[in-house]
Amino acid sequence: MSACALGALALFACQSPEGTDRGAFVAAQPTELPGGMVASFPDDRTVVLERDFAVEAAAVFAANTREDLLKGWYPPQGWNLVSSEVDTRPGGAYRNEMRDAGGNVFVIYGEFSEFEPFTRVVFTESYEGYDWAPLDVIVDLEPTGASSCRMTCTVVHPTAEIREMNAASMVPAAAEAYERMETFLEKRLVEGH
Repeated sequence: MSACALGALALFACQSPEGTDRGAFVAAQPTELPGGMVASFPDDRTVVLERDFAVEAAAVFAANTREDLLKGWYPPQGWNLVSSEVDTRPGGAYRNEMRDAGGNVFVIYGEFSEFEPFTRVVFTESYEGYDWAPLDVIVDLEPTGASSCRMTCTVVHPTAEIREMNAASMVPAAAEAYERMETFLEKRLVEGH
């Protein structure tokens, strides 16, 4: 599971994009980012990301839950998804291992509590080597047309301090990852997959 590409990508993106004020991503007001993603911060522990996709909800859902599709868009540039184990049943677990060219390893793991195909998934997300309590992630998908949808990803951090530390890099990294995912899915559609 990709945790909708959020927490894990935050750890890869150690700083905000060049020239961007890190504080802008933890503001009380919603922030619009590239690709039309909107980030909001309803309380001191929560980040909500909303984005419309020009592909159907089933494709976005699959891209977030299937290893063969995760490999096509999920790992940040310079990293490869080398192992993915996913048991989407409530109580089932997932574990994704990524490596870079230098041999560095990053592992994300967690457990599913809800799994409603094509509409909703709820899970925890943890990182090997970090002593944070798990993040709680809720992903909702809603069709907006015959071949379009809106994804809302809510990430609840264990503390306000962790959210503040994580959000500054998580938000722009997620915007970039969602752009990659949509491009990947559109290409698959053109190729007839």
